[in-house]
Amino acid sequence: NYHNDILIEDYSVFNDWKEEERLAKRGFLFSFVVSINDLIISEPPGYDEELAEATFASYESQSIPEERKVNVVFHMLESFSDLSAVGLEFDSDPYALWHSLEEESYHGVLISDILGGGTNNAERSVMTGFTFPHPGYNMTTNSHVHYFRANGYFTQAIHPGDEWFYDRSVIDRRLGFDEVLLNQNFFKNYEGGPFGADSVVLPLLREQYEKHSKDGQAYFGFHV
Repeated sequence: NYHNDILIEDYSVFNDWKEEERLAKRGFLFSFVVSINDLIISEPPGYDEELAEATFASYESQSIPEERKVNVVFHMLESFSDLSAVGLEFDSDPYALWHSLEEESYHGVLISDILGGGTNNAERSVMTGFTFPHPGYNMTTNSHVHYFRANGYFTQAIHPGDEWFYDRSVIDRRLGFDEVLLNQNFFKNYEGGPFGADSVVLPLLREQYEKHSKDGQAYFGFHV
């Protein structure tokens, strides 16, 4: 905790929300000592390397037939929860449209281990299937995104936040996205766009979908 809190209020030179600047601010020696354990990857309980290899080998990768290709779009609502599921009642139901969408869809219940902070872990769990703790994503990393891209899909990630936050601009490309639209390279050009005003963001998401799914182009979009 001391490593995270030391001098955290001093933003005169370094931005504490950027990991590389946070490490630079605390100095090489201090940051190296407190992070050296991150270099050690331990086997999870009950891990069997031979069983893992055999299980992985039992799955045969298959291409998506052209006639079965459908556009795939994730809309991930950060920290959204349906509180009517725990018995709360409302004078005016804020979930009416949500429940009407459920009635015409295949749907289920997802329990997330993330709320309010560290939501990048939830995003990357969806893209990779990995569970917490996640790898460092310091190189090209296997993901569902790469699979769609290899099958001819245009793959696009969209988030109205800053490109450096959680290193999304770099890591999303390592996960296989052809294009990553964030505040600095897209949303800052629209009044009210940065950080996600629905009235601005949702029409832009629709425009991007229609732009990249026309003329038979298969589209995979991940929108937060």
